[in-house]
Amino acid sequence: MGTLLVGNLVRKKLTGEYTDLKGDHIEQIIGEKLEQIKNKYGVSHIRGQVKLIGKEVDHVLPGLDDPYIMIMISYMETTSSGQTQRANEQQANYEKVVGHNVRYPKHRLVFVNVVDGAGWLARRSDLRKMHAGCDYCLNMKTLDQLEPIICKFVPKRFFANSSEPVKYEE
Repeated sequence: MGTLLVGNLVRKKLTGEYTDLKGDHIEQIIGEKLEQIKNKYGVSHIRGQVKLIGKEVDHVLPGLDDPYIMIMISYMETTSSGQTQRANEQQANYEKVVGHNVRYPKHRLVFVNVVDGAGWLARRSDLRKMHAGCDYCLNMKTLDQLEPIICKFVPKRFFANSSEPVKYEE
């Protein structure tokens, strides 16, 4: 019996580590995409604490002192009660962004959720909250939309390179 318990614990730990590695890989892919955009246009990005929402954001463009785009990544391979908590938290963050945009329409902030993984498909009500709690909800297959979103909402003064920004078509 003890061997079975240990085997189950090891399997669970390894599964969790594997899932974490997949999530890290997705974050790396998004970081690489943002680096390509940075190399093309000169628009920087950073991870850090955004004062407005009082939370660390996965990617802020062009910087923490003058954010215009905030990107949060949520990869869930399996379901958990943490998804409801995450969806509610994202909704609260987005409400702060909407409030800011009402007060300061000339400095519009854009909130992007990158949501992927089978766990979200199994919890559709939480997925709907994640979709509703942002300006743009992307997944790994729609990451190509990041570039036009950045070109549309980051002011031209942050484009250090001379490449002409692509147009965003809604």
